[in-house]
Amino acid sequence: MNNEQRNQSLQNGSYKMVVEDGKVTVTPEQSQQQSEEEKALIQKLREKIGTKVNDLSLLYTLDEANIGYEDMDMNKKTAKDVQDFVEYIQRLKSERYDRDYIRRQAKEKAKELEERYHNNAKEELNKWTNWQNEVINRFKEDRLIANSRFEDPQAEILNRQNFNAKLGAMTDGEFTNYINDLTIDDQLSDYELNTLFAKAGNNDRLRSKLKQYEYNTRKGYEVLPEWNNVKKLISFAKNWTKSDVRYYDSKGFAHTFFPDETILRELKDYTVYDPSQRY
Repeated sequence: MNNEQRNQSLQNGSYKMVVEDGKVTVTPEQSQQQSEEEKALIQKLREKIGTKVNDLSLLYTLDEANIGYEDMDMNKKTAKDVQDFVEYIQRLKSERYDRDYIRRQAKEKAKELEERYHNNAKEELNKWTNWQNEVINRFKEDRLIANSRFEDPQAEILNRQNFNAKLGAMTDGEFTNYINDLTIDDQLSDYELNTLFAKAGNNDRLRSKLKQYEYNTRKGYEVLPEWNNVKKLISFAKNWTKSDVRYYDSKGFAHTFFPDETILRELKDYTVYDPSQRY
């Protein structure tokens, strides 16, 4: 199969199938002919956050966060590393290595384990911080915030001038009605929203309306259970970057890895001594 055949995109309904180097990846695509399952998922998301989303990207991103701390990649890696550490000592014992040699080798392994643990914690922290940024970006896009990523500075200048001219032509009553009638369908850009705040001045009622609009279109994700769960995962990851080696078993019970205690326990009653292995 040549490169052109290997790297091809095939459209199949509302999914895009990419074949690259023999690997097939299927991802949802924008389509007017969505499956019933897709429609149900979209409706689920709309009911959850009231968004006008037309694709499933945000829902898929949210679903990634429906895990407990014991299911985090970091936790699974740590539990395996600790198990591997114990098995390493047991293997050296089965091969009848000198007791002091095993202790020295195990301490070196423990240092590597601890360093890997803290590196994994940083990766976990970055993973969920990036997740938050993705949700914010997807939320903004799905809420149809105008010009959040404008690429034409000249057009943006004209848009701002037109908006300011529209506001300048409004009476106080018209401005009040405009604020009261705002919905996410109005698709205000950040500049436009800030301009409205400035024009509202110290009018608490109008500012309250604008803050509610800002929340609905910018920060509504903060009420999502997935968002709050990720905040907890991030808290765990932050603690892990500077803590002793800790992990949780499948039942949620916490364990702390104490290398010296583990070595002593595994070497209990092991009496092999070989002077030739000492250095």
